[in-house]
Amino acid sequence: MSIRATLLQIAATPDRAWLTLLAGSMLLAREFVAPGRVVPGVLGGLGLIVGIYGLSAFGINPTGLALFVATLAILISQAWWPRWAPGAVAAALVGTATARLLLAPPFQISVPAALATAPAAFLLAWLLFMARRAYNNKVRTAEDLSR
Repeated sequence: MSIRATLLQIAATPDRAWLTLLAGSMLLAREFVAPGRVVPGVLGGLGLIVGIYGLSAFGINPTGLALFVATLAILISQAWWPRWAPGAVAAALVGTATARLLLAPPFQISVPAALATAPAAFLLAWLLFMARRAYNNKVRTAEDLSR
């Protein structure tokens, strides 16, 4: 079996494709916290590509796609909020609804896989918040050293 066939077998069902997408996004966010660690970034990017490709094979519902974009916007914008928890709660709620509504009607992500979105959203929100703080600390340190 080729590497391509093995990777596509990972995302053969909607649940596996969604969980692969969640795992890839968490690994990529982990790479944002401490850049330079190659393995989380590469595996995260690969997980995102395989998850998106797997989900696109089942047909995307426009309402679910809009909720997916809203979830991404909440997660990215919450990195600049003073507290990460409100953004995490909002991303968890919208992300769980996204998982249930993302695919076109003959296919659907199961309830347990959709509920796995909530802890993943909390972890993603925290990782993105910490990545932003790490970046701010690094920028401030470089400015202090240049004086």
